[in-house]
Amino acid sequence: MDFFAIDSRFNKEKAISAIRFGQEATLLEAELHELQDIQNSFRQEMASLLFSSSIVKAASLQTNALANSFKAGIMDAFIMGYPVHIENNNDEPDNLVILSAPPETGTRYDLVYMELWFETIDYLSNIYRFGGEASGTVPNDLVDYRIGTETSRRVQLRWRIASVDGIDFTSYPKGVNAPSVKAKGANSHPVEWNFAAVPGDSGLFIAGSGDGPSKTLLETRDGYSYAIPLFKVVRSAGKTAITLEDIMDIRVHARDVTPLQIGAVPLVGGTMTGALTLSGDPTQPLHAATKQYVDAARLGLDCKESVRVATTGNITLSGLQTIDGIALSAGDRVLVKNQNTASQNGIYIAASSAWARAEDANTSSKVTPGLFTFVEQGNVNADSGWILTTDRPITLGSTGLTFVQFSGAGQLVAQDGLYQSGNLLGVSDSGISDSKIGLRTLNQGLASPTNSGNLTQLLSWLAGRIKTIAGTTNWYDTPSKTISQLAGEKANLSGATFTGPVSLTSFGGSTWSSEKTPSGVFTETGLGWYIREINNISGYPYTYGTILGYANSSNSYKYCFQVFKGSDGPLYYRQATSSSVWTSWEQVWTGYNDGAGSGLDADKLDGYQSNTGTVANTIPVRDSSGKIPGSITGDAATVGGKTLGTEIPLKDGTVQTNLNADMVDGKHANNTANNIATLDSSGNLSAPGGTVTLGTFKIVYNSTLGCLDFIATGV
Repeated sequence: MDFFAIDSRFNKEKAISAIRFGQEATLLEAELHELQDIQNSFRQEMASLLFSSSIVKAASLQTNALANSFKAGIMDAFIMGYPVHIENNNDEPDNLVILSAPPETGTRYDLVYMELWFETIDYLSNIYRFGGEASGTVPNDLVDYRIGTETSRRVQLRWRIASVDGIDFTSYPKGVNAPSVKAKGANSHPVEWNFAAVPGDSGLFIAGSGDGPSKTLLETRDGYSYAIPLFKVVRSAGKTAITLEDIMDIRVHARDVTPLQIGAVPLVGGTMTGALTLSGDPTQPLHAATKQYVDAARLGLDCKESVRVATTGNITLSGLQTIDGIALSAGDRVLVKNQNTASQNGIYIAASSAWARAEDANTSSKVTPGLFTFVEQGNVNADSGWILTTDRPITLGSTGLTFVQFSGAGQLVAQDGLYQSGNLLGVSDSGISDSKIGLRTLNQGLASPTNSGNLTQLLSWLAGRIKTIAGTTNWYDTPSKTISQLAGEKANLSGATFTGPVSLTSFGGSTWSSEKTPSGVFTETGLGWYIREINNISGYPYTYGTILGYANSSNSYKYCFQVFKGSDGPLYYRQATSSSVWTSWEQVWTGYNDGAGSGLDADKLDGYQSNTGTVANTIPVRDSSGKIPGSITGDAATVGGKTLGTEIPLKDGTVQTNLNADMVDGKHANNTANNIATLDSSGNLSAPGGTVTLGTFKIVYNSTLGCLDFIATGV
């Protein structure tokens, strides 16, 4: 609950005129609030009986060079019994009124009015000069410097000068109660509350219901917003300058209000030359009234003559007896307030026989809500005041009567930590101590910390923060490591040596949008590893991909290299030194890209390159016609009756598919036995001993192609 959430229990229908406080009893804030509300209600009712809310003093209106504006002048008003000084800030004290632009066509009537509301302010609030929204602020000194916090809240009567366009003054002569005029109160924007005339106060209009939702919506202390009309302004098409002739004064002025006339008591003959002193308050309908009776009646009070004593318990209403330590005499007035049968309570005259009610309180018409009296003597009730709190209707003898103490002269005594100066109680400078404050239980899980709270809240929030930082179960537990220990275990930003594995989630850096030269890499990265994203730029094997690189520019010998991986494809590598020139991208061969079409130059056998021609020291392969060109030389040999040693085209050979490095089906490429024959330096195919054995073949001359065909017969 908010520290200042307890509110008054004031209800106008209770007609309570005062509050009496018990001897040595605790003062409750609700009762003090109610006492203020009773006084404010009396003042407002008295003011409304005397005259309406009105302007009591006003300076002259003035034109203004600023378009769509005029100066309303400084004013003083009396609103619901409250004086209000209407003055803007020091830069423009004459209440500058700014209206919206004039209509494009025709004529429009605008309303200028003043809205007022009661607003609760605390030590963090702005305190506005004279309560005006545009009047500047004054220092907020609500914090009690002796204890460093606020011990009370103030209620300020706030106001603003506002305007509304296009009012139908024919239907709504004062303009304020027109449907388009919405109340704002302390809210930052208008709400759905219209103003209505206040009965009995011709100058005042009110919006709101006074209940909880209305207080929340209007953000006002009492759930209402008030307004008084000021001016009716004629706006003509295209006319931005406002002249005095355009402004009609619709304010209610004090000179227009007829005050309450209280006539004197007429004399029948003769002339009264001095004051008339009456013997007492009237007791009959036609009795003359004393001033004190009239004053009390005007304030809604029913003051009775004081009593000698007041009861402290149930008594027998007869015989002379001792009450509150005082022995009664016949004729003593006694306030009887503690009877078991509450309808017997009232003011009595003590007698040796049965008691009778006092003359001023012996009929229902004389016993009204708000009846009060003072007690003269007694051990308990001396110098105390008591008020009747029973509501109407009251039937004397059958309605239970309840009396409540509302004052006790001399009964307030300053205890430890407090001082008393007359009727004032305060906290002494030495009054705040641990023994006075008492123990506090901290809630280290208290949610939603703010900069404002009571002592227990602030300490609880601090304890919760300590618990979070220390990583302990309770704020007072010893942490596993101190801050100094943790500082000794951290790694420096440079030059750190790690004693265990380190996981990197990012190498830093941004996406490159253009190719970086080696110098650019040295400048950006300096020494170390880096990762960069390539986003649709040239200079790389693919326009999209990722660069993993390393740069060393820590000494005169600069060196860097890069590995590139596209979104789909093989790896590439390049490097650069201090020359600031990249080498060409070289493809990195892996199991991912060693297949057909990879570009891998893997057709060499023992260092010999395959060739379709007759190049020396190469391995012959079929040409585009399916032939293996070349010459077979050595000792003379014949095949099918033809002499070998000349160039013999070959075709229809068996293609081996299980190539393994420089071996074909397990045979090396050389001129030894059981291996693959190769062309010698002259481009001839030779074999040891002069004989080339090709297995079991049939050689047939092909007249169409002009060559010999080797046809296997034994394989």
